Amino acid sequence: MHRVNPSDSQDRLETKKALASEYRNFQKKTLIDSSHHPYFQILDEKILQENCGIRALFARRMSDYLLEASNKLVFTKEEKSFFHRQLPFILESAMAIQYYHNQILDEKSDVSFQEPESVKQNLIIGNLLERELFNYVLEQVDEAWKKKTYLFLMRVFQAVDIGQKLERATNLFTHFERGLSVDHAFEKKINRLGIIDADLLDTVVQGVIQCFDIPPKCIPFLYRYFERLYLISSVLFVEAAEFIADLLGLTRRFKVRKQIRKFAGYFGLMMQVINDVNDCSLIDHCKDTAGKLADDAFADLKNRILTFPLLHHFLHQPNGQVGKFIRSERKTIKPGEIESYYREMMEHRSQFHGIAFGRMLRDKAVTYLIKKNVHRSYIIDLCTIADTNQYYTCLYRERTIYKAFKKERKQFLNSRKKRCNQWHQ
Repeated sequence: MHRVNPSDSQDRLETKKALASEYRNFQKKTLIDSSHHPYFQILDEKILQENCGIRALFARRMSDYLLEASNKLVFTKEEKSFFHRQLPFILESAMAIQYYHNQILDEKSDVSFQEPESVKQNLIIGNLLERELFNYVLEQVDEAWKKKTYLFLMRVFQAVDIGQKLERATNLFTHFERGLSVDHAFEKKINRLGIIDADLLDTVVQGVIQCFDIPPKCIPFLYRYFERLYLISSVLFVEAAEFIADLLGLTRRFKVRKQIRKFAGYFGLMMQVINDVNDCSLIDHCKDTAGKLADDAFADLKNRILTFPLLHHFLHQPNGQVGKFIRSERKTIKPGEIESYYREMMEHRSQFHGIAFGRMLRDKAVTYLIKKNVHRSYIIDLCTIADTNQYYTCLYRERTIYKAFKKERKQFLNSRKKRCNQWHQ
């Protein structure tokens, strides 16, 4: 008989406690003395100060979900320790490393090339945390899973690094403006290694064209955009899910392997689209989080990275203030301008179109979950972030605009009912 699930809140509490315990174990083994001040501050905040991280919950809940699919009754003691403690910690640590590097690339959280010391500090801390994480794997993970865990992490970091490189190589406004389908040096290797799910990306691109007022001429750019999102976000979830399946003996002949790969791919895209929407929010109305400060608002606009909400807005308001900034050569956004950019995008419902797209990805993802699996509801619970999170709460305060958006969106979907229904097939 399968174990009874704890409530969702209890599950989160148990995961957070296990994370904190494993983090303390990690601190004891590192070369860094964090007894007086946490050296890896982002990781410290993510594990000890904030709510339970979604990547940690993904690791734990996907493990339980796939245990059910494998027809095993319970985890062994060693499996439970790894899947409920170590793997959640490894995923949260990998994300913290990505935060350190993102802060440099996007000049966020007071990290700026105008202040070289801040860049050096982040680079050193991020690289050191990566080394310590690999040491943790080699020293703490069970011998039977050590090599696979090490290779799993290497694959994730490789994909993220390629994705970050492609951001500047294929995802800027200049690439969209020139109408280019930009080739890149990593394309053959990505295809050969099977890192990208090309069929999934094609489906997502067609879904955007079918269900949003975006012209087909944008298809080449959209593909490169989602390719980058898949690399920097989806790969972690896809590789984690397949890694768990491997350890539980679910070989590729099992149908569930294909299903979880699709789910994790859409889930990862959803997570990054949510992040892109949040970038267009007035986050000073919300609290700071690990790796993100109030002053980071509209970092994508500043860097001319054309995300879904920015692309949607530019296509419908090319001559607005946002469009003029994108076409300019300015390097900074003045504090007083952020409010006006936010207001212009809000008046044209651009953030809400981004939220709607994130929900589309969520709806597609859950179609790949086994309905009879007793852990399905816990996986679906992870997707509620597409409906509500602290940044969306700020956007929903624009009640009049949100109400108008929902009415307009319903009318638009009704006018394209046949085309949009293809997305849900």
